[in-house]
Amino acid sequence: MDDGCFPGRGQHLFEYRVLPPRELAIVAAGVIDVALAELIALRLADYPKEVEEFLGLNADGRAPAGSLGSRIQLALLLGIITPEDASILRFVKSLRNLFAHRVRIDFCRPLS
Repeated sequence: MDDGCFPGRGQHLFEYRVLPPRELAIVAAGVIDVALAELIALRLADYPKEVEEFLGLNADGRAPAGSLGSRIQLALLLGIITPEDASILRFVKSLRNLFAHRVRIDFCRPLS
C-alpha cells in the first residue's frame, strides 16, 4: 500500500502521542501543511523548480502558496478538498496560531 503524503503514518502516530497538547496542535498543523503542499504539487504542471517556488518549499518566504491558509484555499479551488474540509483545516490553522503565538494557553483554559 502506498502511503502517499504520509509515509510511515503509523510511526507518526506513535511519536506524536507523547507530545503535550500544545506541541501536538502545532506539529499536527505542520503535517497537514506539508500534506497539502504535496497534494497540490501533484495537480500542478511538471516544472519542479516552479512548483517548489510557488509552494514555498524552498523556504523563500515570498511564495504565493507558501502559507497554510493559502494552501487550504488553493486546495479547495483545485477540488482537492471540500468546503467542509477547508472549514476544518481553517479551524486547525487557528488553533495552531493560538498555540504558537500565545505564551500561556492550553486546551483546558478559556481564552482571556
